[in-house]
Amino acid sequence: MTEVKSHLDDIRGQILTELNKAKFSIFVASAYFTDYELANKLADKAERGLSVDLIISNSDINDSSETIFENLRDKGVNVYKTGAADFRQGAVMHNKFCVIDYETVITGSYNWTRQAAINEENIVVFKDKKQADQFLQKFYSLRKEGGLFSFFDNEIEINLSLNKNVVEQGQKIKISWKVSNAEIISINQIGAVENEGEAEITINDDTLIILEAENKSSEKQKAKSVLVKMIREPIITFDISTQFIIRTQTAQLNWSVENAETVKIEPTIGSVEVKGSKTINPFESTTYTITAVGLTESTTRTKVVTLNVYPTPVLERLQIPTPSNIRLEASFENSKIDLPSILNINSIEKFSFNVPKIRQLNSEFIPNRPTINNLATALKIPKKELYASIGESENKLKSILFNGLVRIFSKNPKMSEIIKTVRKNYE
Repeated sequence: MTEVKSHLDDIRGQILTELNKAKFSIFVASAYFTDYELANKLADKAERGLSVDLIISNSDINDSSETIFENLRDKGVNVYKTGAADFRQGAVMHNKFCVIDYETVITGSYNWTRQAAINEENIVVFKDKKQADQFLQKFYSLRKEGGLFSFFDNEIEINLSLNKNVVEQGQKIKISWKVSNAEIISINQIGAVENEGEAEITINDDTLIILEAENKSSEKQKAKSVLVKMIREPIITFDISTQFIIRTQTAQLNWSVENAETVKIEPTIGSVEVKGSKTINPFESTTYTITAVGLTESTTRTKVVTLNVYPTPVLERLQIPTPSNIRLEASFENSKIDLPSILNINSIEKFSFNVPKIRQLNSEFIPNRPTINNLATALKIPKKELYASIGESENKLKSILFNGLVRIFSKNPKMSEIIKTVRKNYE
């Protein structure tokens, strides 16, 4: 479905916006043309190599704007008058329309004049190739049936038209031309031609069609060119420096596009050049889409990359358990401490005694209780030191006994640990 946009305000601004989009050709039919700003835009587009043709009414109003048309002619715009000067002499050329790139049409009540800019006017803008072709046929008929003639005496005038200027590879296009006030005419893709005619050529690449005309008697020369572009699919290279960042960090988008008329990256970035890079730092995970629009809507291509954004780590709460009463427990079930026996201490025969609490050694009966001599020999300490300890204090005796036990079981890690634990309880 064709999208039609209606404009009731700032109409000059809307027309300029559409003219800025033109890439190949502009055909304007305006009964009256006195707006310098619109004229300058047409001149600028012609200087950039676009094919620009203007038809105006054969009216005194237009005659007063001769300087506008001289400037347009100097910049490469063909300006034509057609129709009767007023209704008493016949049909007046009263059209107001513009065809851009063979597909966009601007039409309505608006004459391209200074006065129209302050009048109550209207235009509609729509993009439709079939409708655009109907307006183009009307434009061509105005040139032919209305008795198209040059605005300036003996000036070489060239009318060069194509039925399309965007084609698939291998397609044919039709060229139409009409030249006034010239004797030698040639088209680079065809050769020498008559003053008026049509021809078909096959397009296999972007092609610049140039018509050159020369008047020998006046030694005047003039040329006009039209560019035909071959449709190609856009080629997109689009990547990101990293797929993961922490919030507040940055990443780099990089892209390069071929065969595209416009390139856009969303969200937030918008229109970009065909090649470039941009630093980004989104607040949340974001998928970026690059859209490349070729010569036609059917050659629009897209590519996406995703940047995952993780929140910045924040220490919200730290819990450290408060130490409570520490209780050390040792299980002595089935554990035995071997002590030397008085029966045969030299042969290291030993007796076993369960030790739930070593303190009980002082109170419970031990068969064959060892003498001081036995203990001193077993603990490998001088007998007098042991006597002295007994005489001094019980604590020192315990210490000597524990030291001796540590030496005896120094190669037994399990028993050493038990002795260490028990010692803590009694010292």
